[in-house]
Amino acid sequence: GIVCGGFVLDIDFAGGTEVVVDFGKTVPKAEIETIFSDTLGFKPSAIQESLSDPEQLTIKSTNLTTEQSEKLWNAIKEKYSLEDSQRLAVDTVSPTIGKELTQTAVVACAIAVILMLIYITFRFEFLLGVSAIIALIHDVAIIVSAYMILRMPLNVAFIAVILTIIGYSINNTIVVFDRVRENIKFARRETYKEIANKSVAQTLARSINTSVTTLVTV
Repeated sequence: GIVCGGFVLDIDFAGGTEVVVDFGKTVPKAEIETIFSDTLGFKPSAIQESLSDPEQLTIKSTNLTTEQSEKLWNAIKEKYSLEDSQRLAVDTVSPTIGKELTQTAVVACAIAVILMLIYITFRFEFLLGVSAIIALIHDVAIIVSAYMILRMPLNVAFIAVILTIIGYSINNTIVVFDRVRENIKFARRETYKEIANKSVAQTLARSINTSVTTLVTV
């Protein structure tokens, strides 16, 4: 992921401007990107469709002044014969707010990990808590790498993604740990490795069902 150039920061973190436009019809994002580039001389950070209405596009840029925003809007309005009322919103996020948001996100993840370590230590033991946190780091690293490689912009939704993954991962880990503890009580000649493998196999169906159910909901 680092080889690919690191993170692509959305305006939530890097600061910038986003313009929300209701085109009244479906417009290819490539066309808007071309208009943006021809008008301002550089590419937008992102162009996103609204989840509720595909006819609405959000145009994001990390370095858009008020004058450039008006120039872009006039070009889009002329191209698609739009009314001023169809520019639904123009929001600006300062780099300072983005910095504060980054710090808050890091603190939120750190607090979640610490509380999980305390809980697992209390319910099982400290070493199991440490191993669970290592597994969390592995899971989160996969998603972080995917964001870097696919050049997906980091925004507020990314924090929700990370916290959700941490929650599901630690939940599955605790289920496996609990199964290991139960199997140890009835173990005779089995090694700890065999008990761990057996416990993972016994909880595998449950883990798959949970993940599939979540995927269907999403």
